[in-house]
Amino acid sequence: MAEIRGAAEALLRDASRSQTLGEEPAPPAELRAELDRTFEVWIGADQACLAVRIEVVRCLPEGKPRQTAARELAARCAGILGREECERFPAVLAWYGYLRGRALALAGDEAAAEEAWTLALEQGDPAAWDATTRVRMNALRHLVLHAWIKSKVRTQAHADVVRLIEEIPIRYPDLRLIFDTDLGKELLLDYARSLTAPPEAGAAEFEKAIGRLREALEKER
Repeated sequence: MAEIRGAAEALLRDASRSQTLGEEPAPPAELRAELDRTFEVWIGADQACLAVRIEVVRCLPEGKPRQTAARELAARCAGILGREECERFPAVLAWYGYLRGRALALAGDEAAAEEAWTLALEQGDPAAWDATTRVRMNALRHLVLHAWIKSKVRTQAHADVVRLIEEIPIRYPDLRLIFDTDLGKELLLDYARSLTAPPEAGAAEFEKAIGRLREALEKER
């Protein structure tokens, strides 16, 4: 508490001096760091609460009540994403974008869900991330891709599943290693099924699916 009090007093001195000079006061780094820690604790609890509520909505039967509840959650996430104080936290923006996309998908609005997930994937500048932020962001982006592709699997949009998985190494080269994880291997199975599921699938599609799965198995050896 003594450290916080000292930082606050320093902030007041800086504010007084800045007002005299007509400048915008800059909070001291010590106080900023303390506020960031407090903010992260609060935001983490809110994220967990929303994640649980989305799972509850997912368990509801298809129908208007489920759509209404999902849209309410999507609106809640959108409100948080619009807050100025969240702009400095790419992991926070990515997480709420991920949750918003899931809620919109549950509401049946696939186009809006895709937009939310795209924004979540593109949050922040990877070159500016420290090691901790990079680990968090990669994990979150993996979740986004998984949710996005699974939503296409659920609606049997086979062409979209194939397109999304083939585009990952091109659009998001830093995420190409997702296919070395258990989550990514599950997506490769969805890729193979989507290639071969359509009635018009022929030998070329089956060969392509088998080749991709064989490549993944070779990496396991």
